[in-house]
Amino acid sequence: MGFIFAKGGKVFMNICFVILHYLTDNDTIECVESIENLDGADKAKIVIVDNFSDNGSIEKVEAAVNKFDNCKILYSNKNLGFARGNNIGYSYIKKKFSNPFVVVLNNDTVIKQRDFITKIIDTYNKTPYAVLGPDIISLVDGGHQNPLGKIPSKKKIKKDINKYRLLLALSKLGIYNLMQKHFGTNRNGKAINPEKPQSEEITDRALHGSCLIFSPDFTSVMNEAFCPDTFLYKEEYILARRCTKKRLKMLFNSDIEIFHKEDSSTNRVVSTAKKKREFLFKNLIKSNKAFLKNY
Repeated sequence: MGFIFAKGGKVFMNICFVILHYLTDNDTIECVESIENLDGADKAKIVIVDNFSDNGSIEKVEAAVNKFDNCKILYSNKNLGFARGNNIGYSYIKKKFSNPFVVVLNNDTVIKQRDFITKIIDTYNKTPYAVLGPDIISLVDGGHQNPLGKIPSKKKIKKDINKYRLLLALSKLGIYNLMQKHFGTNRNGKAINPEKPQSEEITDRALHGSCLIFSPDFTSVMNEAFCPDTFLYKEEYILARRCTKKRLKMLFNSDIEIFHKEDSSTNRVVSTAKKKREFLFKNLIKSNKAFLKNY
């Protein structure tokens, strides 16, 4: 089963978008509507995965996207986190369509480039890739979030695990603020670049997880988009290691753009500074352990 659309005499197969929804209905609706405005969107498929939202937001999403024939909503019976939640949508598409392009988007992203779909296909036709990352522009400060930093060594990952264990303990003991100045807590090395970066093949770095485009080179051989052992954080770095081991090409194309609001779902579920940092530390410990397993 599949679908096609034509552009400039070329025939393109099976273009699918996966959006993971959790709590923030306005973001998900805006993301879907931005996709529906793209050239060729009527021939694409949009799969929304609800990660067990319990605040009435998914009902608002259902009502808003009901007018679009190409939207499908899947429901998880619990909050599975980023990796396993997105894997639901990815697996559904893999079963339905043959060797698809799968665009995994955070729900707090917006696509304004009308020829976005054409660009990801044209890029593949010129330089075949397994995973493509676009220029991700922050709507908070206008910075460029792609590509990410270098893949850390095993030694660095082990050091980070011990670091976050200590920070978690300090937070639980109520003395984190007194010790905070002695520790850096940049969770994924996601530095903001004020200058537009150059397109490049990615070999020792990672691509930002708010938008990842998986081509048939990836979907034909990989049964899951992300390692299912994490809840949140480090998924991009584990993916980069997996691609390296499988000799799957990763590419960054600065001519393709999306806009990112950043962390809206996390901010909704984690309200206080103490809860937010402990959520961060716990999941960074878990994710770094998964990283070591996949190194």
